Amino acid sequence: MFLLTGAEKVFKKPMPMNLAYALAKTNVHFLAMSMAMRKDLVKESDVICVLPTTLDTKQNRKSYPKVDPKKWLQPSSLAGLIKMWADGSNRPSNGSLAIIESQNGAAVTKFV
Repeated sequence: MFLLTGAEKVFKKPMPMNLAYALAKTNVHFLAMSMAMRKDLVKESDVICVLPTTLDTKQNRKSYPKVDPKKWLQPSSLAGLIKMWADGSNRPSNGSLAIIESQNGAAVTKFV
């Protein structure tokens, strides 16, 4: 499994106030889709790009002090989901773009 981390916000809409971040994440999305299409990958390989919603981190709490972080995705929830996929359980198919959001404290996946 080759896992790349994009961003849900960048995937859904332009971000003119944060161009460097948007460019970097857009390139990650493109890289994931392009890598998944390569014919020279090992047959059992899966290229997956996660598109997390806002993660509950110290930096995000500092940057967005007026937003309720209870709705944000816990890094441990995202890590648990990725570990499950790495172990082969419910792994998305090659080329998947997966929006990961928090619902009642659990990481929930929506594929696009």
